[in-house]
Amino acid sequence: MRRKALNAAQLALAAVELVAVYGVLPVVLRYHGLATLIAQTTIAILMTLLLDPGIASIGLKTKRAAIYRGLLIGLLAVGVFAVGALLLGNASYNRWPSGGGQRAALWLGYPLAAVAMEFVYRGYFAWRFSQLLPKWGWIIAGALVAVIVPVMLGQYVWALILGLGFLGLGTLYRYAPSLWVVAITHTLAAWVVASLGYGAFLFHRIS
Repeated sequence: MRRKALNAAQLALAAVELVAVYGVLPVVLRYHGLATLIAQTTIAILMTLLLDPGIASIGLKTKRAAIYRGLLIGLLAVGVFAVGALLLGNASYNRWPSGGGQRAALWLGYPLAAVAMEFVYRGYFAWRFSQLLPKWGWIIAGALVAVIVPVMLGQYVWALILGLGFLGLGTLYRYAPSLWVVAITHTLAAWVVASLGYGAFLFHRIS
C-alpha cells in the first residue's frame, strides 16, 4: 500500500477524484447501487493501470502469513457476530429476501459484488487516498462515502449497518491488507445480516 509521497498538486487531484467518484457519481447515476459500483470499479481499475500497473500494492497479492492472520481475525469477528445474532436477533434463513432469484443472487452474486466493493472501498481507496487522509482517515472516509446511496434513498437502518460494517472491514484491511480476506469476511457478514431480515435492502434499486 506504500507509495511515493505525493506533492501538493497530486494531493489536490486525489481530493477532486475522491469527491467526484465517491460523492458526485452516485448522484449522477441517481443512487442506483449496482450501476454506481460498476462505474466506480471501472474507474478504479483504469486509474490503477494509469498510475501504477503494479497492483500488488492494493492487496490482490498478499503474503501468506497476512492472509492467514486476516482470515482468523475475520472469521472470529463474523463468528461472534453470528452467535450474537442467533442468540439475540432470532436469525433465520427464512428471513432472507423472498424469491429463488434473490436468494440465488445473495448466495452466488454477492461474493462477486463483495470483491468489487473491497477493491473500490478498501484496496484502491487506501492506496489512492491514504496520503490525503492518513492513519484512520481513509477508513472513516470510506465508510462515510459508502452510505451516500442508502442515506439518499432513506434507508437509514441499512446505512447504519453498512457504515459500521465498512469501518470494521477497513480496520481488518489495515492490519491484514488482503482483498481476498476482507471480501470473504464481507460476504459472510452480509449473509448473517440477511438472516436477520435486512437482506431486502441489498436489492433495493440495484436492478
